Amino acid sequence: MVIGAGMTGLAAAYFLGDDTLVLEAGSRPGGAFTSVKEGGYTLDLGERFIRINERTRWLFEEIFGHGFFARHDLRSQIDIGGKRYWYPFQYNLYGMEKSKLAYCVSEAVKAYQKGEPAEYRSFGEWILSNFGKGIAAEFMVPYNRKIWCVEPDKMSPDWSFDGSVVPRGDLRLIIEGASRSFEDRADRHPHRYYPRRGGASEVAGHMTPKIKGRIVYN
Repeated sequence: MVIGAGMTGLAAAYFLGDDTLVLEAGSRPGGAFTSVKEGGYTLDLGERFIRINERTRWLFEEIFGHGFFARHDLRSQIDIGGKRYWYPFQYNLYGMEKSKLAYCVSEAVKAYQKGEPAEYRSFGEWILSNFGKGIAAEFMVPYNRKIWCVEPDKMSPDWSFDGSVVPRGDLRLIIEGASRSFEDRADRHPHRYYPRRGGASEVAGHMTPKIKGRIVYN
């Protein structure tokens, strides 16, 4: 039995096979990977995309076939004090005011030298340990407060440990991003995949018929 027909539940049911029962509280599959149609537009409920790497490429080709997804270069920017920085901010400090830049980098070095604590008490503490006081104050704390509507000091840290949601601090990348512009670096175009037609719901809609077990909604 699988609880929930979100993307994780559908993937589990795909591998478990014929005798699998999926119980979904809602009336459609996809979970958070959902789109709605309003005024002629298709709107995703939040930021939704797929990461495909060499370990997972075969699976996506098996389920979706060639051409279902379109590749998009990630070119997100953040406006801080009227100046735009490439995302993620912590690895794109180039062009920042010199005194702030020096503070961000030096505090990141201090955090790296101090090392990780035996146990994190909060996500806010995880941010300080991974990026230092400068990057925390300039971006990581206000950004995550805005995204999650909760103070990072009141959030559990364990959800961020594997680096899949929030990348762990990397001092080499911080220093490289502080000394070289985004356009001059080889990694300047990380990419994501998104359905060529329709919205995020197309992913679950295309995958559901391939589930050999039974899905019960509502």
